[in-house]
Amino acid sequence: MRTLIHTSIISLFSLLSVYGQSFKQYQQSIAGYLAREDYYAAYHDLNIALSYKQESDSLHMLAGYAALQLNAFAQAARHYKFIVNKDIVQRHPLVEYYLGEALFRQGFYGEALVYYKSFQVNMDEDPEMRKRIETRIASIHWAKKQLKNKDPLIALKRLDERVNSPQNEFNPVFANGELYISSQNVFEPKQKGEIVQRNSGTILKYDENKLQPLAIDKDFVEEGVHMVHPSFSPDGTKVYFSICSYEEGIDRLHCQIYVKFKNDQGAWGPRIKLPEPVNLAKYSSTQPHASIDPETGLDKLYFVSNRPGGKGGFDLYSTLISDGEFPSMAENLEFINTRDNEVSPHYNRKSQTLYFSSDGHIGFGGYDVYRYAYRGKEANQIINAGPS
Repeated sequence: MRTLIHTSIISLFSLLSVYGQSFKQYQQSIAGYLAREDYYAAYHDLNIALSYKQESDSLHMLAGYAALQLNAFAQAARHYKFIVNKDIVQRHPLVEYYLGEALFRQGFYGEALVYYKSFQVNMDEDPEMRKRIETRIASIHWAKKQLKNKDPLIALKRLDERVNSPQNEFNPVFANGELYISSQNVFEPKQKGEIVQRNSGTILKYDENKLQPLAIDKDFVEEGVHMVHPSFSPDGTKVYFSICSYEEGIDRLHCQIYVKFKNDQGAWGPRIKLPEPVNLAKYSSTQPHASIDPETGLDKLYFVSNRPGGKGGFDLYSTLISDGEFPSMAENLEFINTRDNEVSPHYNRKSQTLYFSSDGHIGFGGYDVYRYAYRGKEANQIINAGPS
């Protein structure tokens, strides 16, 4: 699947060479932004290029792809709909697949089904892509049925502006009556001549009940460091977290997992980078979640990684910790992982249930929440948490 999409993007780059004289100022910048995966800047310049009303089909295809990478599904659908019935689709059949994805992620299941099935009929024989399409079609049929069974007793409440902001808030963690949240700044569309900014992340702290902001310990969060995803050990003596930086030449975050120990005075010590098998130099390890293994009683760390040898994309892994030592292997939770991405592990010790998000299992579209119980009547089943 990755090879197919990569080949498609290379062919998209080649479309930039047909720009007329008015587009030369964008030819290098758009190709460069896409090559280093800076989709914010690429989308910005593609929209300017579209205003010239030349080579619109090629530009809409590129803009649709950039918007998809930004999870801007409505914008992506708009661009792909502009070209889906044109000749360019014969040269780039993935347009129908991408349009199906943009619609599926928004819950427009009927429309998405039309484009998935059309792509399925005309696609080249690729077992991985064929399996992906079959999963998407099955998800649509499943989702339509599930939406009729929405539990009226479940209601979502959005936290107010004391916590939520124009930035991205994620990974809520409760510890000692306090709420910790990771916050990531959002890239603002650049102006001409302005230096392209990058996302940065930090950890914020709130009172659990009143949701009032609290000053975070200076020995915990470090200024100028992209530090997110805190997880406290059950005994409160350790905190695991991710530190991320941008890969050289690419606007993609590369993350590694660290730990801090609390000393006898109650202060956090210096950060320590976890060794292999948790961190691998050329691959991301992130989103740590600390718990206790019910069988051995040892500390257990769940985490997410895109290292080789997995099912595909980001997989869930776990490792045991004995007296501060890590074993020689990290277990791939292959009974949960798919060809796509599994993220955000959280283990509930009381119910012995692992919760996680995935865009690879049957679901409503995007990253649904799932649970996997290790005991009880639901044991060894992957169950979608359902509509809410």
